[in-house]
Amino acid sequence: MTGSLQDRVGQMLVVGFEGLELDASVQDLLREVRPGGIILFRRNLAGPEQTARLTRALRRLYTPPPFVAVDQEGGRVSRLSPPFPDLPAAARLGALEMASVARWFGALTGRGLRALGFQLDYAPVVDLSAPERQDGIGDRAFASGAEQATERAGQFLAGLEEAGVEGCLKHFPGLGGAPADTHETLPRMPVDPSAREEALVPYRRLREQAPMVMVAHAHYPDLSGEKPLPASLDPGVVSGLLRRDVGFGGVIVSDDLEMGAVVERGPFADVALAAAAAGNDQLLVCHRPDRIHAAWEALRQAVAGGGLDTAAVEASLDRIAAFKARPACRRPEEPFEAEELRLVVDEMRDLTGELERALRRRA
Repeated sequence: MTGSLQDRVGQMLVVGFEGLELDASVQDLLREVRPGGIILFRRNLAGPEQTARLTRALRRLYTPPPFVAVDQEGGRVSRLSPPFPDLPAAARLGALEMASVARWFGALTGRGLRALGFQLDYAPVVDLSAPERQDGIGDRAFASGAEQATERAGQFLAGLEEAGVEGCLKHFPGLGGAPADTHETLPRMPVDPSAREEALVPYRRLREQAPMVMVAHAHYPDLSGEKPLPASLDPGVVSGLLRRDVGFGGVIVSDDLEMGAVVERGPFADVALAAAAAGNDQLLVCHRPDRIHAAWEALRQAVAGGGLDTAAVEASLDRIAAFKARPACRRPEEPFEAEELRLVVDEMRDLTGELERALRRRA
């Protein structure tokens, strides 16, 4: 992408909007900001044909085109509406000894998303948790042990990639055992060095396979000190632990900056700048247009006035461009094929049924 640094910083944002269609105000905002990505939620999706029209319209709005993303984990974090079936939560996939079942579900999820026009799935979760834990993760995790979670997540990622969709590991450096939900408030994570190191295992093992990692909004006093500071705003966690120590070279994205754990920390522009200064390449702003605009203006002013290291911003833009050069993002627009999607949905139902029967036999 050519143009001044100020013109390009919109690539550091991934944004959401309300509604099923692109009204004039949404189109104007997106064309002005030109975010690197757009995330869709259940509020935006009313069925396959409408979803396919919307994703394709988004990709045509401006250049370079945004990637279109979604949170499609399975279980309770599923954005796709019927005819898509309820897919099993990660914990169900982790309950079987056969790790390849996660690859099959990853591939089917990817095929379904690709048919609808998505390029990125913010999945899989690699937090370590058990289904019964009340930590906001629970059955979203494949397992409570690092080895099993890493294997299943790697298989799910491979399935997504085979289908032509990118994936994202989350939530660094680990939300398993969080005493509160980051959607609501900032949890203080337990200080347990051995558990912390185990939670990092999936990121260390999958750092070459995963193109993207999402950073959590939780306070880790052993990493950030006693003053409550979300990991997503801490350079020691983002630039230090993840980028330098773990050695992750792909795109780092913050969790949604409108979540309760961070949004009340001060003016939204300041929160966005802190996330960028911490080393996040992209910032999620999933709801309000005024906050999208505030984050964009803050980034523009910071690169113009020296509030952000321009070399670091250029490095982030290079990583985003490299992500967009991957096959899922650069493939030409594909026509929506209702019959292909029907076959995928049928396979999803069949595989889900086989999984549940296998789990019942083990019970």
